Amino acid sequence: MKRIGTDPALSSCLGEKVVTIKEVVKILEENSIDYVILDDPEFDPIEVLFFLENVPETLKNYGNRFTFIDEGRKRVIVLQTFKEAGLAEWYRKKKKSGFDVSSEDVAFLWLNTAYCLSNRASWLRENIIARYMKRLMKDEKGVEDFFVDYTLKNNVKISHANNTIYSRKIGKRITFSGKARIKLSKKMSLLRMRTYFRIKFFRIGKDKKHSCEAFTDRLIRENVISAGSHDSKGRLLNSNSGGNIYIFNEGNKKSFIKGNEPGPVKAIKNEISVQKRIIESGEDKDCFVLMERYADDHSWVKYPYVPYETLDDHLKKHRLDRDSIRLLGEFLCKILDVLYRTNIVHNDLRDTNIMVVTDQSGRVEKYLLIDFGAASIDGKPPWESDTYEGRYLIRNVCGDYRYNEFISDDAASAMLIYSEAGGMPDDEAARILRSKIGRVYFSYIVN
Repeated sequence: MKRIGTDPALSSCLGEKVVTIKEVVKILEENSIDYVILDDPEFDPIEVLFFLENVPETLKNYGNRFTFIDEGRKRVIVLQTFKEAGLAEWYRKKKKSGFDVSSEDVAFLWLNTAYCLSNRASWLRENIIARYMKRLMKDEKGVEDFFVDYTLKNNVKISHANNTIYSRKIGKRITFSGKARIKLSKKMSLLRMRTYFRIKFFRIGKDKKHSCEAFTDRLIRENVISAGSHDSKGRLLNSNSGGNIYIFNEGNKKSFIKGNEPGPVKAIKNEISVQKRIIESGEDKDCFVLMERYADDHSWVKYPYVPYETLDDHLKKHRLDRDSIRLLGEFLCKILDVLYRTNIVHNDLRDTNIMVVTDQSGRVEKYLLIDFGAASIDGKPPWESDTYEGRYLIRNVCGDYRYNEFISDDAASAMLIYSEAGGMPDDEAARILRSKIGRVYFSYIVN
């Protein structure tokens, strides 16, 4: 296994030496610990999954996730015991037979990662299933049947029911252990998280300081909008964890203003910082909706009104033609290059944050990227937030377009957007987007 990698943070527990997968393997073998490695960048370009009998003391104090550099790409080693992965029964049976791991076993472990260990839909889940559709020459149902048949044939009791898709489609067909307890724990954790953020973010209706009228009055006082305009009262367009978006109609001119942010997330402050970085970078800016003005105290940011619909709304009404798909592929590749060169990870790249600009005939002219409230700059967390809020960012803000529930990767998000819009999996844009996955990403769990 030829790898070149370093991780200075591991020097305290592994000594002053280069840390590679090979050396982690050496530690495991010196401690006579059984393990299986899932290391295939075609399946998972970022993570290297270690399933272990147990974690040795040498590594235990550091945690179960740490980074290393692999041929210029930052990757993550994930240490997980068979018990933690819900595979204790599988391991016991393998141990009895001499722990001989076959290619069929490896396929099961990859699919177990896709079906059980990923939370909701994600790029990683879709990629693993797509790869095994190709490798096993089966459709998605055929891959699912392979996974179910393996568990039945080997009498494997899966103890993870994290994935609602997995529970609904597969859970009824195979044996579980602890399914109800784990599902209840998952639901309670999600409920606590949602309650936490609802309390933090959605106070506007109860707090006069955050009413639309109060916000409008402030904008008039600060000469952001004119008091004598046709409609000086803003209309609330959207309310979320990144603040509230209003449309102001000033005679023949409209504008978007994001502000009135009641919570401590500081998404508007973050968005202004990202916008400044893009504007001052010297990069091509025709792919972005750029701010016109902002408050020095970061309480609001003003944008030109874009009289078009999001890609999500557009796809509900229209099917993109070949030229529009090609244009979308070029757009996604271009914004990734600009974001990479300015050291920005958008963290919320999805079809609802892409505007579709059309001409009078309805033909797509170009696409524009919006909403940098959750973006990270120079690898720093957005929002000046803690780990709890960071997990909320990965699991809820980026949603189904994230890499997995620990990582958001703009290239993976772009690949999903392109595929869902009708892009072919092996065309030039798809190949470029796929090559960028795992190069630049954001995670709250690892450095």
